[in-house]
Amino acid sequence: MYLSKLEGKEIINLYDGSRLGVLGNAELMFNPDTGSIEALVLPGAHRFFNLGQSKEEITIPWTSIHKIGTDMMLVDLRPERNK
Repeated sequence: MYLSKLEGKEIINLYDGSRLGVLGNAELMFNPDTGSIEALVLPGAHRFFNLGQSKEEITIPWTSIHKIGTDMMLVDLRPERNK
């Protein structure tokens, strides 16, 4: 599958059923030693004319991606236990 085929897919968190957004301008994070993909990094949504909420970027470890379907991507992002 090409990275461009992921664009426009809705991202759903299996852990709590939350909608994380639509995959748009994602970046890939590579391991420089092995060349393998480690994560997808979704840019944060920025405020437009100071309206709405600003969101932080979301890093989705490659191992957290469970299914890539026609219209959506299912991921399992659990909260960090050290909070």
